[in-house]
Amino acid sequence: MHHVHEVRTLRLFRFDAPGGTKLLLDVTGMVPTSGWSQARLVPRFGAREPVDGLWEFDFVARAPSGLVVDVPQWTGATLTVGRPDWCRGVRVYAATNAETTATFAAAVLLHVDCGDAEARKREVRVTQPVAAYEDNFQSLDRSTCRRQRHELVLTLSGPIELPIRRVLADFACSAEAARLVTEYPLGGGATWRTASTLLEQLQMELGGDFRARLDDHISWIES
Repeated sequence: MHHVHEVRTLRLFRFDAPGGTKLLLDVTGMVPTSGWSQARLVPRFGAREPVDGLWEFDFVARAPSGLVVDVPQWTGATLTVGRPDWCRGVRVYAATNAETTATFAAAVLLHVDCGDAEARKREVRVTQPVAAYEDNFQSLDRSTCRRQRHELVLTLSGPIELPIRRVLADFACSAEAARLVTEYPLGGGATWRTASTLLEQLQMELGGDFRARLDDHISWIES
């Protein structure tokens, strides 16, 4: 992993969640060419609390391999972490600059107690179809036939919409998404091995306050 070229924007949110106060960092920046992937924020940990109360993070991504387009590209990442008592702000480092903020956005985040049915209803849920195919064509009569439609749907849920949208945008352009589109119509264990790996990756990116699920929806369509 390498530092992205430049940090452009940094937003910091604070919210209450099961287990204590959390911080959500949302950052955008520039990379020098196409082909960069897996942008993320990596926290720095020191032996002592920083004197200035600023928690430092590195904004990194996986550098491209092979041919690239030599044009700067936008990238972005979000990260949810528990807030230490000493933290009064964050500083994010890129290859050529750093951004600092001590401003916590307030009143935009939702406290969710996962044991509370009413709280679960207030969770943000976003669904996105991943892949679909049709098979099992049947003739009902001379003018009507029906077919079975299979659709793989990804659902992400949690207390905040911003990181969910960010992760979905990254997923849509990922190799894992392309692999699922290819493997899903074939069925078998390969699809679910890929799906299991994908869900683990999404859960790691989102953090413990969020949930990721893949559902296989089957329906009949008449025509």
